[in-house]
Amino acid sequence: MTVWTDSFELVNMDMEENKSTERVNSPKKRKFLGIYFVCCNVYAQIYNNSGKYYEGRCPCCLRRLTVRIGKNGVKNRFFTAS
Repeated sequence: MTVWTDSFELVNMDMEENKSTERVNSPKKRKFLGIYFVCCNVYAQIYNNSGKYYEGRCPCCLRRLTVRIGKNGVKNRFFTAS
């Protein structure tokens, strides 16, 4: 089976012909933080687009959240926003 992607590149989806486990034209992994938004009791991910901070919004009430990346940093990837 052959599929046209959004970028109009031909991708071969036939599993017998393409036996490699790697995806063709796989997207880059985006850096993110997992955030529990207390305001609406929901979880969402916010993304690092600039390299200096993570930003996103609560998916329900759309409150904006910006998390600056500090010099020392932390190893945690999941946080609570209240």
